[in-house]
Amino acid sequence: QIMKRNDLVKTLIIMLSTVIATVGLALLLNLHTGPIIEANKAGAENEALNAVMPGATGFEEITSTLTIDPSTGVTNVYKEKSGNGYVFKATKDGFSKPVNVVVGVDANGVITGITVEIGEGDFPVNDMIPTFVGQDSTLAGVILQTGATASSKAVKAAVEAGFLVLSSNNLMQAAAKSPEQVFEELLPSIVSGFGKGKALSQSGDIYEVSQVVKTLMYRDKSKGLSL
Repeated sequence: QIMKRNDLVKTLIIMLSTVIATVGLALLLNLHTGPIIEANKAGAENEALNAVMPGATGFEEITSTLTIDPSTGVTNVYKEKSGNGYVFKATKDGFSKPVNVVVGVDANGVITGITVEIGEGDFPVNDMIPTFVGQDSTLAGVILQTGATASSKAVKAAVEAGFLVLSSNNLMQAAAKSPEQVFEELLPSIVSGFGKGKALSQSGDIYEVSQVVKTLMYRDKSKGLSL
């Protein structure tokens, strides 16, 4: 019985030693690889930010210092360390899946770059993306992409949300929309099907379009609207 007891004690000691060694090895590996993993994540993050703001010297996340309504879809805001502007991340629902954007905005409120992630199965908006660069908060020159209306609208809405967060937190001043742009944006609600994503400049002379709208509205008094 003494022999059996000694064997049991030896077995327990061996098992305990194995557990201690395994845990110790795991801790050592974590101490070694943890910083590497975090550095890789930070590197990937900076790469995504640098992609939309060329020449940036570094970024500081300021999301927690801002007032952001969750309904805007804006998830992160970063300040460029040398004062060149801001980068924001935002998401909106696309045709079937969320659309994610990363947008750089310089100190003058002009877009320096944008990357867009469209859900698998949704139509890409490759032709639309370049039209954002150089635009201010009015996005006056941005044209929705034919054949990808839902995705296009989601991308534009996400960018508009980011600008709203920046301006509402006094990080930049929102640009004023021209009367022509306001008119263009109101037309779809007045005349069903107008534009279909085209800029007003593609749809004819503003004066001629306004006359058509007026004629339609006066003809249909039941709408209760006038211009």
